[in-house]
Amino acid sequence: MSSPVGAFQEARSSGNTDTREQAVFDPSVDTFESIKQRSPFLFCSLLMVGAKVRDGPTVSDLQDQLLHEATELAKDRVFESKGRVEDVQALLLLAGWSHSMGGVGWLTAGHAIRFVYFRTLPMT
Repeated sequence: MSSPVGAFQEARSSGNTDTREQAVFDPSVDTFESIKQRSPFLFCSLLMVGAKVRDGPTVSDLQDQLLHEATELAKDRVFESKGRVEDVQALLLLAGWSHSMGGVGWLTAGHAIRFVYFRTLPMT
């Protein structure tokens, strides 16, 4: 794999998707291109996970940069008045992969749940 994009696409096409991803995405709607167009936050989160898959246990500079960008985008989205499904997907994706980011997954998942509960997003 030469890039995080390649890591993501290879995992999706081979059927070797992690259960963390399966619980968050609908393959009929959430294609790579549609996510890229709909949500910079979700797209960046996917690239960060792709970099983690590509690099294994070693944290690369790219992972750090993508994590920083995803964190900044999360701050922007969390405090907006209206959340979107893509925001919840991105937060859950980051929470599911947070075991190597200092163990803050519970906090990130909590924000995702609050998005759904307080912003009346569909609970499906």
